[in-house]
Amino acid sequence: MEWWAWLFFLIGCLSTLFVIHKTLKFMLSIVWPFFLGPRIDLRRRAGADWAVITGATDGIGQAYAFALAEKGFKLFLVSRTEERLEATKEKIVQKHKVEIRTFTFDFTAETLEEYMPLLRALESLEVGILVNNVGMSYDYPDKLHKIFGGISKVHAMLHINIHPPTLLCMAVLPQMITRMSGVVINIGSASANHTMALWGAYSAAKKYVEWLTKILQKEYKSYGVTIQCVTPMKVATKASHAEKSLIAPDPKSFVAYALRSVGLATITTGHPGHQLQSLIFSMPDWFLDFFIGATSRNMQEEGMKRISQHRN
Repeated sequence: MEWWAWLFFLIGCLSTLFVIHKTLKFMLSIVWPFFLGPRIDLRRRAGADWAVITGATDGIGQAYAFALAEKGFKLFLVSRTEERLEATKEKIVQKHKVEIRTFTFDFTAETLEEYMPLLRALESLEVGILVNNVGMSYDYPDKLHKIFGGISKVHAMLHINIHPPTLLCMAVLPQMITRMSGVVINIGSASANHTMALWGAYSAAKKYVEWLTKILQKEYKSYGVTIQCVTPMKVATKASHAEKSLIAPDPKSFVAYALRSVGLATITTGHPGHQLQSLIFSMPDWFLDFFIGATSRNMQEEGMKRISQHRN
């Protein structure tokens, strides 16, 4: 066989091995954290009794609150509306006899002075788990200068999506590294996986959450602190306007799988169905732009119609 034939044969073998490696790695990301991996003792991994959840009155945040209460954690719930916090607290204590404290806070806060009461409250607790869940998206996708709500909407969205995971981590990490245990869960979004037209500021803000998490994982790896980023796709919540389906699990089901993955996956979509869907992000950019663009324009039409009907 000529040398060039051997070269092509070698390239073919290496290409095949690369594809096999990528395929096995992807399949492992589905079966290992959600099904095959060992059960992690979350209370031991946390090392303290208090679980802090932001955006805790609905959807994924409330589901985390119920799930962690079921595991015996005391809860410190943070959200904007006192009435909804109290309603959530009452629903949880009816099922789980755990201590629950609430803290009313608007995460659109612009100054550090506004944040200080919350940060001091966190520093006074033995925080085992921090779930940075609070977030904000668009009412519907659109070009940056045409986003419904204008500059004030984008301004608030950036504050809510970027400041909490940064500042709250800074507040609880000192005590976690002192006792060499703790869990931080930052809720991002699958929108961070691609430069998504019509989702510019939101996609970029969620990329910040993922990037921050990856850096913190490197900085605190030697201190026994588990830091995870969960990047979900559609979950059947009020905010997403999605109906429960095979590709859009309800919050309870989603969080059950997401918590199962703590300590087994550093970056995950949080659900085996979502992890399988994430295969789409390995497609060429031109295909993603076409597919996401078509989906986003459909969401735009539905969102504009919904707001128009609400006004009328």
